Amino acid sequence: MTDYSKWKTRDLTITHLYLDPLNPRLPEADEGLSQPRLLAELVEHEKIYELAKDIADKGYYPTESLIVVEEDGKKYVAEGNRRLAALKLLYNPDAAPAKFQKRFRTLSDRIETIKKVSVVIAPSRFAAAPVIMSKHTSTQVRG
Repeated sequence: MTDYSKWKTRDLTITHLYLDPLNPRLPEADEGLSQPRLLAELVEHEKIYELAKDIADKGYYPTESLIVVEEDGKKYVAEGNRRLAALKLLYNPDAAPAKFQKRFRTLSDRIETIKKVSVVIAPSRFAAAPVIMSKHTSTQVRG
């Protein structure tokens, strides 16, 4: 069994976190997209506006840390890409695809900007995989 207590937890600035180009939500052909294209892809297909609206309405819940892996000197979010995308667009609505900018700006104007989030740094993608799979398939939390 993995000892998750050895994974480091930190509060990091959202501008220093990267969306994961290997995110399984993205079609395989989209791997390797730039950060702006990743953001646009998530907005277009993964209901990021709705998540950002929920954060603007109810706040950002600190109980769900993002899971980060460090690769090539960058911190990629292996778990929590939708949340990171929503936070990035609440912080900088102009980064949204043009047809969504006004909507994100309206949300952004309603809240105090969230600049830092809690992250858990996994030692590798391989180590993070069981946690990520469990979060998306487990019944630990019942609706």
